[in-house]
Parts: sequence; structure tokens; C-alpha cells
Amino acid sequence: MKSKQIIKELILIQNPSVDLSNEADFSSSFAELGLDSIDVMTIVLKIKRELGIDINDEQLSKLGTVSELIEFLDNK
Repeated sequence: MKSKQIIKELILIQNPSVDLSNEADFSSSFAELGLDSIDVMTIVLKIKRELGIDINDEQLSKLGTVSELIEFLDNK
């Protein structure tokens, strides 16, 4: 649950117009939420800095939705 809140905050800091008000929004892809590759990379860098979790390019390519990113972090 902690990962979910952290990711939500990081996404909203990166792009305040993203709507994560419904649970279904977390199943959306980053692109569907209006986040481009630079936004996603910035979020990944903040995850590394704030949580100490490194997400390499191969791992990131498998994380297509916000929910998948949260699940990945919860399993670290």
C-alpha cells in the first residue's frame, strides 16, 4: 500500500493533470494517463533516489501500467 501512495504522489508531482481518482486508473498505461517517456524516466529516477530501488530498462519495459509498477516495487 505504501508503494501505491508513493507512486501516486510521484506521478502527480510530475504531471498534476493526471487523474488517479478511481482504482481503474491504476490499470491504465502511462501513455493513457498522459505521461510520456521523459515523465516515466523522471519518476523512475525519483524512485531510485527516494526508495533506493533501481529499475533498469529491461524491467521498465515490462511495466506497462501503474499497477504493474506498484506490484514491482511491492516485491522489492
